[in-house]
Amino acid sequence: NEDLVYAQTYKKRGKIRKVGNKIVAEDGNEILMTGIGTHSLSEYNNLYTSEVFKTLVYNGINCLRVSVYLSDKQFANSEGRVGKGWINHSETIKDIIDKLIPIATEEGLYIILDWHSYHTIDGGDVTQYQSQSEEFFRYFSSKYKDYGNIMYELHNEPYQNSAQQLLSGVQENARIIRENVPDAILICGHGNDWETNAVDTMNKLFNIDNNLDIFISPHIYTGEQTVDYIREFTTKNAPIFVSEWGNSSLSGDE
Repeated sequence: NEDLVYAQTYKKRGKIRKVGNKIVAEDGNEILMTGIGTHSLSEYNNLYTSEVFKTLVYNGINCLRVSVYLSDKQFANSEGRVGKGWINHSETIKDIIDKLIPIATEEGLYIILDWHSYHTIDGGDVTQYQSQSEEFFRYFSSKYKDYGNIMYELHNEPYQNSAQQLLSGVQENARIIRENVPDAILICGHGNDWETNAVDTMNKLFNIDNNLDIFISPHIYTGEQTVDYIREFTTKNAPIFVSEWGNSSLSGDE
């Protein structure tokens, strides 16, 4: 039944927006994102076809996280693998994403454009690539401003930085995106403020003190974490969006 298959997709639920700690569709009711993520865009771009996306939808997926690596070697540890990151190959990555977005949208998928800053070129301070992230978000939020299915993830796991170190860059990227898409849904991984509870610290600084209206994104890998890690934050009414999870360890090795 096609109506059942597409019940939670962009085709049926339409434009999304953030309301408090929830994402709601055009009908004003909450929508649950059930997603899958890309790996290296340049290595696997043969998979971004209508046939593949249609298969995802028919298997209950309604959201695709498009992870934009910064480094050519990001996660490409196997001998002989060659990836292309945004820093050295922005035009190539743009071209891949520009072909992907219309196809995924036509098949009814919501899309997260993820500035995948964890494991940057030197594995350290993600804020040193602020100008490149501004270029990225300016380009895509302008080009796709009339699409109602795109979310923007400002940092993936910026664990080498504190919330305070991330604040000015996140503020600027939020401003750039919302100049083009005033009600854009924004997501940001939390920093390294472990001693003060990183999610709470990020939420207070970004949303309570500075009113950025951003989902904070803790990640969970059940090979070494429990769902209590997430439940603790949801009980506090904080806007949480788990944009990455797995059944393995954090490293993926177990």
